[in-house]
Amino acid sequence: MGNQSSSSGRLEIVLDPPPHHGAFIAGSTLSGSVFAEAPDQISSQIKLVGHVHGREKSKVQYTTSNGDSTTTHHARAERQLLRIDVDFGTRDGVEAGGRYRFPFQVSLPPDLPSSMYRAGEGSAYAKVHYMITVAPSGWGGGIQQKEFKVVSAPMPADPVPHMTEPISTYITRMCCLDAGLVIMGAKVANTRLGVGESGVIDFAAKNQSTRGIKSAEVRVKEYVYWKAGGRDNRNERVVSYSVFKPTARWKEMDKDQFKVHQSRSKKRTDSFRNEQNALYQTIHKAINDAENRTFFKINFKCVAVV
Repeated sequence: MGNQSSSSGRLEIVLDPPPHHGAFIAGSTLSGSVFAEAPDQISSQIKLVGHVHGREKSKVQYTTSNGDSTTTHHARAERQLLRIDVDFGTRDGVEAGGRYRFPFQVSLPPDLPSSMYRAGEGSAYAKVHYMITVAPSGWGGGIQQKEFKVVSAPMPADPVPHMTEPISTYITRMCCLDAGLVIMGAKVANTRLGVGESGVIDFAAKNQSTRGIKSAEVRVKEYVYWKAGGRDNRNERVVSYSVFKPTARWKEMDKDQFKVHQSRSKKRTDSFRNEQNALYQTIHKAINDAENRTFFKINFKCVAVV
């Protein structure tokens, strides 16, 4: 809805600059001003009312078939996340054609979800959006709306690390032939990451196979799942990506080394088990010593925000 002509009065909503990558943080204050241009025919008073609201919308696409044909259907769902009535105040002694400022501040709840939009198959989508609406009271003039973005409140400051203890992953060749195994593990410094924050992952691996390790990489994925009418759609995408540098432990075994290793593995001697246990400890120590570390960042533009 646009501004009205000057003959009937005009409203303009100007928000203060958002503090976080163009978005207001849940739990913070939405602030700004409404500028009202008095219409030609007006008494000596301007009064503005309105509200801040947020809604969650979803549209699901699905198909049914009767054997001869397939029909595409859509289901929709919507719910209100937020509504705060706002009294922008009254200005007395106004003159026709004058321009008047109405500052405002609104405290946003701390548990609001982030603004987002994700397209699904066909015309399906999921959306969370927030608006501020202003309307004149007692004089002609239309409603004015302005959308603003919200980012959910930051995670608690205390980091929550996660360690994936070294495990064995078996490698096969063509025809499912045994090619050996790779021992690997990783540690994430903090699993609580928000928009704009960086993550740290330490990784270590030992190759005990005849296949070379081409690369080891980190992929952070965003999963979106929405429902409507008893149906659901889902989507996923990579929002951050990073790679680890190769190390000497990644080198594959040659055929002779592999034969010796396989022979000792089958015998399961005490010395072999002790060597393998020592190797697991070496990998564990390499992870904790950050011998092979990579960084990734959850960029604001990657998250599904409109």
